[in-house]
Amino acid sequence: MNSSPDDPGEDEQDKPMQPAVIEALISMDPYLSDFAAGDLVRRDGQPMDPVEHVNVLSATPRDIRAAKDYLALKREADLARYDAIDRLGELTGPYDDGTMTLSDVLPRMPPAERTEAEQILTHIRPATAGDPLTSEQRQAEYSRLEAVSTDVRAFIAADHPRLHDGKPITDPRTSKPIPDAMAWVEASRILIEIHRAIDRLCQLSGYPQEITITADEAAAKLDTLKKQVTPPGDNQ
Repeated sequence: MNSSPDDPGEDEQDKPMQPAVIEALISMDPYLSDFAAGDLVRRDGQPMDPVEHVNVLSATPRDIRAAKDYLALKREADLARYDAIDRLGELTGPYDDGTMTLSDVLPRMPPAERTEAEQILTHIRPATAGDPLTSEQRQAEYSRLEAVSTDVRAFIAADHPRLHDGKPITDPRTSKPIPDAMAWVEASRILIEIHRAIDRLCQLSGYPQEITITADEAAAKLDTLKKQVTPPGDNQ
């Protein structure tokens, strides 16, 4: 019996997800890409390089579902960001004469409204390092990011059953544990964040001083994820 796209069979469940493939899928602009002509375009309008092209064509149904889940989560986060910016405009608008910056407006606001505005700014402001890193600091952070990246890849390659009340859920047809797809998705998101941080650390993209995630932050996210997929009895 053939499996539906949303109900993978045993063979599909046994295939590990491919983070590089998922990242390529997420980076691709499906509306500008022409598969028939072999012309794949990134979301930034630039053509995909040969490695990215091969990765896209190597995608399995599981990789495609993971990319879709990631983009759905990102869309949800983007919508929340837009709502936050709208709210920021509502809060600051009455105190702005149309020529002022936020740093000028905030001191003029009542305490409660200013606190809310500052909280919004904290959430929507991109994380940047305060000072440019020295070459030694860059090398050290690069090594730490690479080490965490190895741990994340090992997590993705391992089996993680979906849990309910701390116990693995099994497929009634096969009696095998059902994989926790969202754990793979979240781990892939961490790996993608690490890749972007390494790119910026090496000045391959974005601003050199802007680090999207530190090794310590990535390790903390992975540790939290491990706890979420580990049955209580295995934590001891």
